[in-house]
Amino acid sequence: MLFRSHAPDSSVRPGDPEVIFWGGVRNEVGELAALAALVKWQSGFHLLSSVVTRAQDRGNGYATKLSGAMAAHAHSLGIKEVGLGVRSENFAAQRAYAKAGFKKLADFTHYFQE
Repeated sequence: MLFRSHAPDSSVRPGDPEVIFWGGVRNEVGELAALAALVKWQSGFHLLSSVVTRAQDRGNGYATKLSGAMAAHAHSLGIKEVGLGVRSENFAAQRAYAKAGFKKLADFTHYFQE
């Protein structure tokens, strides 16, 4: 599974009830290069979640393509706002999302346990 080997800390997994839809993009040889879910929180907020790109496919624009396409599909379903969260030190992901049209709202304090 893509998550286990390339993003073991992903917050959403296949089968989670908050998932509205999954999206993915393939690389030039047809392998799944990136995957993400659109989820709806109990608050009603829609969020792009668990975006993962295979390590060997990073830096090729797959996360940008995927996040832009997923937001566009959400909008086509009548979802007006789509958010996402990214760790403050993940500059590559921040650049990818900015290229896809996402705008930074704030730096968030987050907590996690190793």
